[in-house]
Parts: sequence; C-alpha cells; structure tokens
Amino acid sequence: MQRKPKALIFIGFRSKRKSILSAREEGYKTILLTRKILPGAKKLFNLIIEDNILDEEVIKKIIPLIKKKYRVKGIISNYEHYVVARSYLAWYFSIPSTTVYGACCSRNKAMQRHALKYMKENIDFRTIKTEQEAIKAFNKLGKDVFLKAIAGIKSRFIFHITSLPDLKKAFQTIKKNISDIDEDLYNDYNYCDFNFKYPNPKSTFLIEKAETGSQITTLALASKHTIWHAPSACDVYTAKDIGIDDSYLAFRILPSNKPKEAIKAAKKTTETAIRILGLQYCPAHSEMIYTKDKQIKMIEIASRMGGYRPRMYKEAYGLNVNKLLVSSIIGKEIKTRKRPIKYVSLNEIFPKKEGLFQSIHNLQELQQDKNIKDIKVQVQEDEMVGPAKINYAPVLQFLVFGSTYNQVYEKSLYYQKNLTINLK
Repeated sequence: MQRKPKALIFIGFRSKRKSILSAREEGYKTILLTRKILPGAKKLFNLIIEDNILDEEVIKKIIPLIKKKYRVKGIISNYEHYVVARSYLAWYFSIPSTTVYGACCSRNKAMQRHALKYMKENIDFRTIKTEQEAIKAFNKLGKDVFLKAIAGIKSRFIFHITSLPDLKKAFQTIKKNISDIDEDLYNDYNYCDFNFKYPNPKSTFLIEKAETGSQITTLALASKHTIWHAPSACDVYTAKDIGIDDSYLAFRILPSNKPKEAIKAAKKTTETAIRILGLQYCPAHSEMIYTKDKQIKMIEIASRMGGYRPRMYKEAYGLNVNKLLVSSIIGKEIKTRKRPIKYVSLNEIFPKKEGLFQSIHNLQELQQDKNIKDIKVQVQEDEMVGPAKINYAPVLQFLVFGSTYNQVYEKSLYYQKNLTINLK
C-alpha cells in the first residue's frame, strides 16, 4: 500500500508566500484552510478547503477529509488572526503544538498579562470594562497609562493617557468603534468550548502603567525543547518618539544599537515568556521596553512571525526566516550567520488627521533615493485614511538601507518629517 504524502497545513492566506514555498522545497504537500480563496493561492497549495475555519463543526468535518489523503506533520499560521485556530486544529490532529490556552494568551493581551504576572518584566496593569473602572485604574497606576484594545495589532486602538479628559475621550472612542473592526481579530472563540475564561475583546480593555524608555523587538523560533533567537533585536521608534501625536511605530532599525547586555536580557525575557506560555512549534515575536534604568519590560509576545521581520532580516543578515520557521516545525537544525550585511529600517507613514486620500507630498524624492526600496503606497485615491490610534492602516511603507546605524536613522527621521499625506 502506497504511503500517504506528508503535508503541512496553513491556516489562512493573504499575501505571505515564502513559508509556503519553503515547505514545498522541503518535500511537503501544502494544505490551505481559509475563509476565502484569494488570487494566487491555487498555485501555492496542493489542497485548498474554503469554509468557516473558525467554526467547530466545520473543523470536525474537514479533519477526516485531510487525514484520508495526507500525513499532517505540522500546522502554521502566518497571521495573528488564526493562532488560536492553529492550536485548536493541532489538538484534533494530535500534532505537537502550543496549547490552546497558550495560543489564547498570545492572542489576548488581558490573558497574557495575567499569565505573565509573576515575571518581574511584566508591566503593571488592570483590566477594565466601564469608564468608572478605567478612571480607578488610571489613578491607581499613576495617571500616566496606556489604554488598549486586548486583541488588536499594529498599534491600533492604543492611547497614551495623562489626563482624565483624555481618558474619557479615548474610552468612548474605543467603545464606539470596537464592534466595527476585523471579526477574525476580535473573535471571542466560543466554538473552542474553553474550560477557562476568555475575556471578550469587544467589551474588555487593558490599562497599563506607562514605562519610559526605548522599544525593542526580538524574533525567536520555538521547537519542542529548543529556542532559536535571531542574531539581533530590532530597535523601534514610535510616533511619539519623533514628536508625532499618534500610536504607530514610525520606523524600526535592524541590527539594534542597544548594549549587548540589553539584547541578552531581551532574549532571556522572551525565552521565559515562551516557557511560561508553553509556546512551541511556532515563531515568537516579542515587543519590549528597555527602560532608562536598564531594565527590560515586556509589552507583549505573539506566537506568530512579526509582519516585517522576514523582509528586515533578509536585508540585514541574508536570512530567510520563513524557511527557518519551516525547519523548526519539521525538526531540522537551524544554522545561521550572526554578522550583519548592512543596516535596514522599515518605515510607515500615516496622515495626521482623518480624510480622503489625495496624494503624498515628496513621494518623487523618495522614489529617486538610491538607498530606498520596497516602496508601497497602500491606498487608492479617495480612500478614507487617518491616524493609527483610531484604527487606520498605514498609507505608505518603505525600506531604508545603509552602511551605518546613524545613516538609516537620520534618513528615516528625514522622511518621517518630510513625507506629507495630502487629503481632499
């Protein structure tokens, strides 16, 4: 009897292709479970099942169909939206993976704060549902806080609050708009039949004590017993850092210029969080604050690849981290270079207010700059755009590269100040 081919399942597909191609290069069949088939998917996958993959009855129905044809060896989600579904499906297939609880903690900021509460690197926090609870938490935490949605990504619905009027305004904004956003991100996962409490992202919010310092991120790949860390952390400069009143991450620079001790501490903190949450056979993307007194504070850790890390590590180190991800999931040893090739910065540009997109002032200068690549204008004329803190996506992305840290820092800062979004 002919043996069934080995396969890797991918949960959801939007635009990230490299891990899929890497799986095929390793001799694995590729299976896609998706709610909607997007252009280009049919060329990448051997089997595509289009259905409501966040429904328990659908999951139970498709598992026998897959088992009949393939030997499933691993399950990958390249997107924050599906990390819980990934672990839930792995449980049904009896495939080693992060537990459903651990996946929920990596997806839900309130659960994560509670799970990591005994780490000294965890930030002081309160979960709240009402404006009165928000006011009480604001006063308890020193009147310098962040109000956050507990299931968002990319700086959306994050407000830095230092006054009571601003707190009330931010709370009303988040309450008013939270029900209109991406259902996959703000799902409460009732279908999983949890035996633990999962705070509803549409009615529960997080208030955290504001920590001062500089932000850094790390990338790790967690297997069963081993954790691989990318060669360097990535430095992050927020909109606030460069004098812009918004919540987005203006630019990130790789490699980091932080002291070796800080990078080591950041990696150790990431590793501790991975162990506590039981993350395995998945990436771990950590965001942290390096405080003025040289301490590490954990902002959050996600059990998926950071959105820009593959592009940045490819440019800076020549690493194909998507290929490394597949290697970690199928049990291959990971060996990589540790010396950077160059410095790279990834930039995002947002408008300062809400309106209809018209054009980008100084875009031609950016396009003619020899140290700029991967310019992506992500909106169309007359499309509604606005600040990140009220749930808008970036209008423009691009990479800056150079031979020194200061070179890419100064150029990133220049374009952050001189690229202007014109609105109608």
